[in-house]
Amino acid sequence: MNRRGRDTVRERERRAPGLMVVALVGRHLLRHRLRTALTLLGVALGVAVAVAMQLANGTALEAFAGTARAVAGPAAWQVVAPGGEVEVALLARLRPFTDLATFSPVLEAPAVVDGRPATAFRLIGTDLLAPNAFRGYSDANAPGADAGWPGGLWLTSAAAAQLALAPGGELALIVHDRRVKVRIEGLLRASRETAGLDPWVAFMDIAALQELSGRTGTVDRLDVTPRAGVTPAALRAAIAPRLGPGLALAEPAETTRTAERMLAAFRLNLMALSFVALIVGGYLIYNAVAISVVQRRREIAIMRSLGALRAQIFGLFALEAVIVGALGGALGLGLGALFARGAVGAVGRTVDALYVDATVGDVAWAPMPFAVALAAGVAIALVAALAPAIEAAGTSPALAMRAGSWEAKQRGRAWPWAAFGAALLVIAALVARLPAVDGMPLAGYAAAALLVLGCSFWAPLAVEAIAAAASAIVARVGDPPSLALAARNFRQAVGRNAVAVAAVMVGCAMTIGVATMVGSFRTTVAAWVGTTLPGSFYLHAPSSGATGGLGAIATVDPATIGRVRQVAGVVAVEGFRERVLPFRGVTIHLGGADMDVLARHGQLVLRDGGDARPHYAACIGQDRVLVSEALTIKHGVDVGDRLELPTPAGPRSFEVGAVYHDYASDQGYVLMDRGTYMRHWHDPSITDIAVYTAPGTDLQALRGRLRGMLGDAPIVITGSEELRGQVMRVFDDTFAITYAMHLVAIAVSLLGVAGALAALVLERGREIAVLRQVGLLQRQIATMVVAEAALIGITGSLLGLVAGGMLAALLIQVINRQSFGWTVHFQAPVGFAAVTVLAVVAAAMVAGWLPARHAAATPIAEALRNE
Repeated sequence: MNRRGRDTVRERERRAPGLMVVALVGRHLLRHRLRTALTLLGVALGVAVAVAMQLANGTALEAFAGTARAVAGPAAWQVVAPGGEVEVALLARLRPFTDLATFSPVLEAPAVVDGRPATAFRLIGTDLLAPNAFRGYSDANAPGADAGWPGGLWLTSAAAAQLALAPGGELALIVHDRRVKVRIEGLLRASRETAGLDPWVAFMDIAALQELSGRTGTVDRLDVTPRAGVTPAALRAAIAPRLGPGLALAEPAETTRTAERMLAAFRLNLMALSFVALIVGGYLIYNAVAISVVQRRREIAIMRSLGALRAQIFGLFALEAVIVGALGGALGLGLGALFARGAVGAVGRTVDALYVDATVGDVAWAPMPFAVALAAGVAIALVAALAPAIEAAGTSPALAMRAGSWEAKQRGRAWPWAAFGAALLVIAALVARLPAVDGMPLAGYAAAALLVLGCSFWAPLAVEAIAAAASAIVARVGDPPSLALAARNFRQAVGRNAVAVAAVMVGCAMTIGVATMVGSFRTTVAAWVGTTLPGSFYLHAPSSGATGGLGAIATVDPATIGRVRQVAGVVAVEGFRERVLPFRGVTIHLGGADMDVLARHGQLVLRDGGDARPHYAACIGQDRVLVSEALTIKHGVDVGDRLELPTPAGPRSFEVGAVYHDYASDQGYVLMDRGTYMRHWHDPSITDIAVYTAPGTDLQALRGRLRGMLGDAPIVITGSEELRGQVMRVFDDTFAITYAMHLVAIAVSLLGVAGALAALVLERGREIAVLRQVGLLQRQIATMVVAEAALIGITGSLLGLVAGGMLAALLIQVINRQSFGWTVHFQAPVGFAAVTVLAVVAAAMVAGWLPARHAAATPIAEALRNE
């Protein structure tokens, strides 16, 4: 044989173990199809939830951002008044710069379809004869001089189709507190570029909208579009010095950036929760690879004897995990696309109700969420497989040939693992004390991960403890063979069962922890709503959409207050004006209230627990304010500080008199006397009217008198109980998706129970055959396996109760506080926890039924022959 031939033989000999590794992976996965399918399904569900949440988050933000970009049009800058409205007279001062840019006044107002309060438009008033009048929606011909456009409406074809309208028809709207009928002048036809924009945007001539809104002489902003050859920087340098106090130049994109900052904590919380199921899937993969190591101990010994390197053995199991992660992830991408449609609706409704006006339509498909979720699935699979793969690579051929060697090594490790877990919990407690990073509770989430991981290392000790307790209980009832064997087997396979227990624990802990946080939050909000809404009735203009601050707020004619005071049975009336202001890169709420009325009837809950009435009185006519707890926590504003707010005349400083609990907004609230508000903002309009009555007043009769006084004015009268119910419904809708995600996490953990038991049944084939030979019946074999499943469920859920309690404390005291700035009073959900434990144990027994049937049905001769 020549030299080349000898080199070829050596190369084949060197590569033979590597080729064997690749072949063994595929063969093993196909041979154990049930366990492979369960593991793939677990990974797929985790990836699917992650994909769906990322798509839902992105779609909700893009629905707002895309519409904001379209409405801004080609403007490079916007002249805004951070503390108020822009005077139309400013156009005269900017006239010398018309050779550099065009200046387009824009006014926005909320409008509700009369008779359909849930159908709302964002009305935009512009100069309809100007170029690009319809901004990003401009796929229609501009109106001509004879089109009858003054007072008419241009709406999208999608909205027109839903309302069965056509050009020439009429639409009845409520704009603020006025009923109007507008003629449909034309439709804005959708194009490829505008297909994803909010269809509930409509355009009117700005003069007509000013009249409807009572805003003659003021607008929301001026859009500044540079002419050809003029750079945005040069334009800014030219016009900024001419704006005067109270005015500023802002980039149109700043609106989107503000929305992103407002939504940052909300989106981070959803993303963190969405990866829980994927993390639980990692336990499945760990268990699957660990079982694979045990089942192939003889193959490992033979491969090592034939010359396979430790690195090749490690690669065998690492490759198996990567393949499972990639295949499960690919399946999860398809499921995630299906889940996304439901998730987008739920997330969109929450964003629209609490943050920004965002009418979410179809899913905004993007490749990044799919790529991130798939990469996360593969990465978690690989990390989960590292420990068993390293153990397999480090095991000597002689030890690998010995049956039960892996489990024997695990039995002595319970206490060391528990000590390591306790150390992780101590580290978690230290990490939880770190402050938020740019308003994000990153340290809180790191502490949560350490907490869950630390409790996972308690699983071996918990298995041994529950097994000992089960054995003692079984001995007292007469040692039934099936139950006695189940307790013994549960302890003998401590390593494998501990991983299944840890998977159940994670799903159960997250469910109980989040349920405790949500239940505590709900109880806190319910108590707050009951205290802070002391009025009998609240009057406001119809509105729909966000309270978050980036949409126009409907107002009521202030003369209505005087008319309400004349109604028999009314003892006091409070006018309230809400608006939003920019503050340190985000928006906050500013409220002007009749403090003299609140001093007699108001019931704000102060942070220090004191009486709020003296603080109300101290604010009357003074530059003194009360601030919400969220403003204090997020921005460091506290009692005695000076708070600078933008006003039409420029920044003004106000003294902080007290801090109060508020759960209406996580952005922060500033409350001042309405007289002070009007003095600085020159705005007499109101958004809400609170009606106070004497005890024993017939509220139904009073509602009738109020409605009679209002006549056909489209003002909504809401009773305090109705308003409390609305607040709680919004709360429940907000957290509905959270429960759905944790149900998926528990489902994934139960797949781990089924997979672990299926592997145990296969591994104990000879033992089961011997038991059958000595007289154990098929139903007793099945009972043994189901009982072991119940022990896994019991141990995992009890450990989950402990971990869930600690996690709830972390969520309430750290993550929720840093994310939203709210104090939540802890409430233990005893009933929910008990139901969860029972449900998890029952579900674990169901998950163990299929392996139990397989064990009972296995022929004795076949089992002995396979061994």
